[in-house]
Amino acid sequence: MINLHTHKFSNQANVLEIVNQYPLELDVLVPNYSIGIHPWKIDNNTLATELQI
Repeated sequence: MINLHTHKFSNQANVLEIVNQYPLELDVLVPNYSIGIHPWKIDNNTLATELQI
């Protein structure tokens, strides 16, 4: 099975997961991930830094 968007890595042998991570909370131990910011989590104090990642 392929899970193209999840927020938690389950490490199931039969599942390929693409874990959505937030820029300032990046876990490099997750093997397959994308980085994104949900609109409701935008913080103007950190946005410039997050967009550079």
